[in-house]
Amino acid sequence: MLLFKDILSQISKHIFELCHAISWLRPPLNPMSVLGFMEALKDNTVEGNSVGLKLVPWLSWNEWNSVRHSLFSASPASVAFALQRISTWRSRGCIPIAVDVTTAIIEIQQKDPFFRKDLGGNALQSEEMLSMLYCMAIMRLVNGVVEKTRKKAEISIAEAVNAIGIPRMMVDVRHEGSHCDLPSLQLVRVASTKLGKTNWKRHKFTLA
Repeated sequence: MLLFKDILSQISKHIFELCHAISWLRPPLNPMSVLGFMEALKDNTVEGNSVGLKLVPWLSWNEWNSVRHSLFSASPASVAFALQRISTWRSRGCIPIAVDVTTAIIEIQQKDPFFRKDLGGNALQSEEMLSMLYCMAIMRLVNGVVEKTRKKAEISIAEAVNAIGIPRMMVDVRHEGSHCDLPSLQLVRVASTKLGKTNWKRHKFTLA
C-alpha cells in the first residue's frame, strides 16, 4: 500500500514530465512580445537611405491604432481601457514623450469636473491643483518636443512650433508658467483641448 507522501511524489513527477514535454512543443518566447517591437526608421545620417530600428512599447500598429481610437473616445470606459494599456507601455519604458504627455493630459481631464460631469465626489475640486497639473504637462511637452526640435534643427521656437504643428499657445503657457504667475485654469483647459490626436501622428512626434 502506497503511503500518502509516495503518491504525492509520483504526482509531482508526472506533472514535471508533462510540463517538460509541453515546453518542447511551445515556440520560444520572443522578447519583443514583452517589451514591444522594433519599428524600422529612416536614418538620415547616412546618405539619407539607411534604415535603423527603434524600440517602441506597443506590440503592433494595430494595438497603437486601437489605443489611439479609445483614448480620444467620448466613452469613459474606452478612455479607461486606453489609459490602462498606456500604463503598461509606460512600464516597458521607451514611450515617446508626446504620447506620455498627451496621456497625462487626458488623465487630468478625466479628473476635471469641467470635462467629466459624472464624477461627483471623485472629481479633483481644487482649481489651483488642476491648473498646476495642466501647466506641468504642457511644460513637459514644450520642453521635450519643441525644444528638442528647435535645438536639433537650429531654428527658433516659433519655427519649431510651426514645423511640428503644436499650437503656439502651448509655448505661451510654458513661458507664463515658468516666468510669471500660474496660468488660469480656463487658459490651460483650452490649451489641453488643442493637443488631441495631433500628438499621435506617427511620423511627426512619437518616433522623433
